[in-house]
Formats: sequence, structure tokens, C-alpha cells
Amino acid sequence: MEQVRLGPISIAVFISGVVFGLLTALTGGFDFLAGWLIAAYVLVAVILVGGSRLWPKVFLPLGAKAVEAEAGQRPVDEVVRDMVASRAVWWHVAMATLFVLIILDMVLKPF
Repeated sequence: MEQVRLGPISIAVFISGVVFGLLTALTGGFDFLAGWLIAAYVLVAVILVGGSRLWPKVFLPLGAKAVEAEAGQRPVDEVVRDMVASRAVWWHVAMATLFVLIILDMVLKPF
């Protein structure tokens, strides 16, 4: 069974969302400097910068170890231990929180 690489797909969907959001603000008459939009810009920047810094340092090595474990070249327990010890779990919690904050910001427009 062929595996689907969700990383590039999710990045493309995220960037498409940003582009369509900016186009909506442009065509919908929104003030680009409204507080809620500035908050959204900051949250999106945190996601992009954080993702670009952690992906090569944390996720790619863990993925390589997981592939080695699946091929029988490395003990699975060791890979699981490395995954638990890494920042990957906290990264996913932080990203989910940031996405929820972006959605709340867009819906509630608190500023």
C-alpha cells in the first residue's frame, strides 16, 4: 500500500488558507490593521516559524528512526522512548492550541 505524504499536503492547505484569508480581507473591505487580524498574523507566523525550526531538528530524525524500526534495523522500544522524550508531543499540543486560537480570533474578532 502506498503511503501518502501528508506533510507537503498539509503545508499547501495551510498556505492556501492564508492566501484565501488575505484575499477575503482584501475583497471584503476589512481593515488589514484591525487588532484581530494582527493577532491572526502573529499566530500564523508562530506556526510557520516554529514548524520550520522543529521539523528538521525533531520530526525528520524521529521519522527516520521509525522507518529503521519498521525495517527491523532498530528496536521499536527505543524509537518509542525517543518519541516520548522528544518535544514532538508538546509541539502537537501547541499547534492544536494555536489553530484553536486562530479560529476563535477569526470568529469572535476580540480586538
